[in-house]
Amino acid sequence: MKTTGRRAAYSGVVSDAQEPTAGVVRWLLAEQIKAYRTRAKLTHKDMMGIGLGSVSRWTRLENHRGGVRIDRGDIKLMAEAFSLNAVEAAELEAMLVRAEREESAQVLDVEPNFREYLAFERYATEFKIMAPGVHGLLQTSEYAAAIARLSGDVSEAAIPGVVALRQERQRQAIGRAAIQVTMAEEALLRWIGSAQCMADQREHLRQLAADRLVDIRVHLISVGGLPATRGGATILKLDAGGKSRHLAYIESYLGGAHTDKPRVIANLSRRFAAMQNQSIPIEEYLQ
Repeated sequence: MKTTGRRAAYSGVVSDAQEPTAGVVRWLLAEQIKAYRTRAKLTHKDMMGIGLGSVSRWTRLENHRGGVRIDRGDIKLMAEAFSLNAVEAAELEAMLVRAEREESAQVLDVEPNFREYLAFERYATEFKIMAPGVHGLLQTSEYAAAIARLSGDVSEAAIPGVVALRQERQRQAIGRAAIQVTMAEEALLRWIGSAQCMADQREHLRQLAADRLVDIRVHLISVGGLPATRGGATILKLDAGGKSRHLAYIESYLGGAHTDKPRVIANLSRRFAAMQNQSIPIEEYLQ
């Protein structure tokens, strides 16, 4: 799976267009349903006999081919067929509700590929980030605003929206998911905003690490070149139904791209491990 596209200027407004992210929740939902079906030792033919649709419907659903709609009636029948307990049935219905909500939600007018990545980010259980700069999940509001002003494609009126999006991403990820970040020392030496802005940003990083919310490491200039020679990247891990899926997201001047190709994930994972092994903890760096 890979998508690319031209970077669009961020306007800070909301769009009524359907958010192309419900596939994230529906992937999680399909994997969980498959796990419950397997646990119950039911085949696709069994599901057809119960009244839950044809074999082809179940094949499409479990292979994520799209076009298969699940409703609350289906969930109720599945709960009975799979002998789900009350908690399992409630969680399955809650996942369906989230998918429906995302399909009709108003969303920030950002590049479509990035908007899709944000949905993956919301449900990721693990982040591995190679960052040549201070990653958005780690930025203070003042630092985020200063970075937005440098980009040249964000109007002053839109900056509060950019900052709000960063803060919402932080709220949803930090403290919930396991986050590992290895960043280049240059990001801590290069002046962004005022002296107070930089001092606050450095203290924010130190506090995130001290509170064990994020594992932050610094790749020193003295070590030599960055293993992330082609720029930053984020590797996400998503879990559902006892199965994991990894996805990599990379930004460039041409736009954002994400992929789940094993070869790319393996290559980026090796680079992340190398960069991490050559780095020191942020607490040690800021002593």
